[in-house]
Amino acid sequence: MIPDKFPDRLINVGIAEQNMVGVGAGLANGGKTPFVCGASPFLTGRALEQIKADVAYSEANVKLVGISAGMAYGELGATHHSIEDFAWIRALPNVPVIAPADRIETAAAVKWANRLREGGDVTLIANGVLAHRALNAAQLLADHGTTNSKAILIDENGSIIASGSAPVPIEHPKPGWVQQDANAIWQATQQAVASCLNKAPDAEVTALGISNQRESILAWDKRTGEPIGPVITWQCRRTAEECDTLKADGHEADVITRTGLPLDPLFPPPRRPGCYGIIRALHVTDSSNAARTQLYNLAEARWDPALCDLFGIDQDMLPAVHDSSHVFGKTQGAEVIPDGIPIASAIGDSHAALFGHGAFAIGDGKITFGTGSSVMTTVSEFLAPPQGITTTIAWSINKVPTFAFEGNILVSASILPWTAELLGLKSVDELLDLAATVSDTKEVALVPAHVGLGSPHWDSHARGLISGLSFAAGREHVALAAVQSMAFQVCDVLAIMEDTSSNIGHLYVDGGPSGNPFLMQIVADLTKRPVLPGTDTELSALGAAYLAGLATGFWPDFDAISKLPRHKAEIPPRMPPGDRDALIAMWRNAIARSTLRV
Repeated sequence: MIPDKFPDRLINVGIAEQNMVGVGAGLANGGKTPFVCGASPFLTGRALEQIKADVAYSEANVKLVGISAGMAYGELGATHHSIEDFAWIRALPNVPVIAPADRIETAAAVKWANRLREGGDVTLIANGVLAHRALNAAQLLADHGTTNSKAILIDENGSIIASGSAPVPIEHPKPGWVQQDANAIWQATQQAVASCLNKAPDAEVTALGISNQRESILAWDKRTGEPIGPVITWQCRRTAEECDTLKADGHEADVITRTGLPLDPLFPPPRRPGCYGIIRALHVTDSSNAARTQLYNLAEARWDPALCDLFGIDQDMLPAVHDSSHVFGKTQGAEVIPDGIPIASAIGDSHAALFGHGAFAIGDGKITFGTGSSVMTTVSEFLAPPQGITTTIAWSINKVPTFAFEGNILVSASILPWTAELLGLKSVDELLDLAATVSDTKEVALVPAHVGLGSPHWDSHARGLISGLSFAAGREHVALAAVQSMAFQVCDVLAIMEDTSSNIGHLYVDGGPSGNPFLMQIVADLTKRPVLPGTDTELSALGAAYLAGLATGFWPDFDAISKLPRHKAEIPPRMPPGDRDALIAMWRNAIARSTLRV
């Protein structure tokens, strides 16, 4: 990381925020590219006027990065900084400010602020040990995936020949609220495409495919195309009360029967969007995205008038629904890519990963490991989901939908850096190395219900816990318990899927953690089935590319795509059945404790 390799570029000015900002402004005016990172958002009253004078009025390119107002982690504990100061500083026109809520988001913020290009013309103005921790976390986050727009260029052999990415900041205007800026997403998309194409200047682009974040909504002015509000993301919980009211009024069973989705803030309708899904001047979407709006009747393959009426949404505002592999239109005026390129696929990101794995046989499934996890398996027809999971359209081709069960886990790989810091470790790699030194947890179980439990429990009141502690347990056993929690949660989802449909076929894995053999062996052992890691981590982008290639004849059929190399060697289960059964019993006991109401 930069502080280790380029100590001459690191300035530690202590706790005085005004000093940090002043130094930053001076460096900026001298032609450098500084950013300021510390344990708090530099929002004290005594720093406000200094920031105004040194930054806002001088047009200096200084970026402020810190922990949420009123909070800090690590040695400093709680801080005295006020939300009022935070509001004032955010109002300054020339000062971009990000206030992430935790260590993971701090890492993403730091990476956004200075791009972490080692050796570049960047000066860090840091405040104590927390700045170093944030930078170390950013290196980890690059492996696990951040909030990015990504672009890849692949050839007829399915090989990635170039890639590019650009981060998209996340905003948390209130506790539980999560949103993004639509223009920032579009700018990041253009940056990612430009970066990708610059690495392969001789490549001829024949088609464009889109894999997108699901359940996130945006309203815009149809006359100007400009957004009239933020993008409200799938993580946002601002409509929890509306969902509770709809449940109390007895609507949930009918909604599930029609859409395969429960009433939960994860899904868009209670947010009352202006419209869904746009590709420049066209108002269109594909069936996989339509299936996640909670307005689309899966059995009838159409927007449902009764649901539109229930949620108060004008059906005329909804887009035309097409196959996932379909020429939606052609590029025009995008600057970073020539006009006239067919936009030949659109699909939700988790669905695209399933397609990217080549999970074309009924029963094939995939696990995407990231901040949370998505577990998805294909089914033969639309089935109303059992409690705890959802039914969705994985994709549609030639107007024929492929259906799937899905379970969404809220906290997966994000438990690893949290546990590493809890145990005083420097990185997730150290945590995994420590976990690998023992063969069992000495009956310690860790339930990562830090924001409640997702599928199949869906308990927003559940809380994280570590149970089974004894004097025989040490740090290494807690480390292993954290690693196992990722696999245990997948087991809970797969158990319901297996009970409802036929046996699960191939089980593919992707996401940053899928590249760790130790972790994937635990997944294979606890799920009782072999897992197949992908050779590339960008499975969502690959899936969208394959669908675009099908629509334009780049690949002639499913068989041609099935033959493309995409997986590493299979990892078979090795754990004796009796040992596994004992671990599952221990986990279920821990879950019961986590969901206990006192």
